[in-house]
Amino acid sequence: MIAPPGRDQARATVSFDRRPGPRRGELHLRLSRPARSGTAALLQVGGTSFQLITRGVDAWSSGPSQEAAIIGAMRASGDMRLRFRSADGAHTDRYLLPGAPTAIDAAAAACSAAR
Repeated sequence: MIAPPGRDQARATVSFDRRPGPRRGELHLRLSRPARSGTAALLQVGGTSFQLITRGVDAWSSGPSQEAAIIGAMRASGDMRLRFRSADGAHTDRYLLPGAPTAIDAAAAACSAAR
């Protein structure tokens, strides 16, 4: 969804590093506003929910196995929603996923080729 004027744009990124060994995607979400300090966020992708760690306007998964599960769910879903609390109440950011499988594969391939 496009953020209204004056609001930060929520966005999701999947990145891959160039370290030797198995390729592993890393998930990062940018929130539309800062999360309340000390709170977690609930990400829903398809029929699966994941609890994420927040700090300010950023959210991350709890580790490699959860990242792999989220990326797998992103490949099969049309969108995902992140529910979190900010200083002014509860919010939901929606991330549309058309083209996500192709983009994830392209990022993984580009990092593989650069090794």
